[in-house]
Amino acid sequence: MKMKQIRLIIAATALLGLLASCEKDFTVETGTTPVEFVYSSIDTTLNNSYIYIPVRMTENASVSSLAKFEYIGGTLVKKEDNSQAELVDGTDIIFTSKELYVGAYDEATDSVAGYPSNNIEARVPNYLNYQSITFKLQLTGEYLGQVTEMTYTATAPTELDMTGKWTIGSAEFEISEDANGNFLVKDPFFGDTWAATRAGNTLTFTSTSGNTFNVGDPHGEVTATFCAYHIDESDGKVYLWPNEPCIWDFANNSVTVTNGVFIGFESPADGGWYNFTGSVIDAGTVGSKS
Repeated sequence: MKMKQIRLIIAATALLGLLASCEKDFTVETGTTPVEFVYSSIDTTLNNSYIYIPVRMTENASVSSLAKFEYIGGTLVKKEDNSQAELVDGTDIIFTSKELYVGAYDEATDSVAGYPSNNIEARVPNYLNYQSITFKLQLTGEYLGQVTEMTYTATAPTELDMTGKWTIGSAEFEISEDANGNFLVKDPFFGDTWAATRAGNTLTFTSTSGNTFNVGDPHGEVTATFCAYHIDESDGKVYLWPNEPCIWDFANNSVTVTNGVFIGFESPADGGWYNFTGSVIDAGTVGSKS
């Protein structure tokens, strides 16, 4: 028994020696090629929580360059009251890192894009609450090009008026908004009302199962269902999706049902799904304001 224990200890010791001998230095080799911002200013739309700001080398190089930057400061404007506040680094805006490597020249990609580049990545968690944000960054370090400072401005897209009557296919839907900013959509078949939440110019329906209605024989009492209706990529066939909320994207006087619409019910009599004439709308169908 003692001999077996000794052999196991020897084997473990040998393995530790092998692991130690395999350690490698993964530090990226960097050179002296200068780096700079691609743009001295960016003015764009605030429609995503993630922000990407490109930094590039000033010439093609065979080794990477290390880019470092500082957050100079910024401001935000709130949607709710149009008030202005500081855009706080680490809270209102969060950078993945304040160092990044700009890779060595790669003929397969950089010959098309120009000099090697990489993106500063930042996240604005509460972007939906802001009308606009503005901030400045400054590159630091020993090897810099000409564009070492940049100003980033992003403004929320203009919110369209979604209320009113909208014709999609052969059906007309009425959308209303209550005093608390909640959206309601009335369908023309059951006369049921469905709640929806807004993000920018998109409505997402928060309920896929509604009230109970008596539709007569042979089905009797049924539960209204308002859900998605689109192709299943696994087999290429179109199905209704009872647990998937509908998503509608609005533009000027138009609306697109991105993942389709099914309005109907599951029959308690035979377990089949039934709909009304015109109550099934294909994904991608575009409607207009009535």
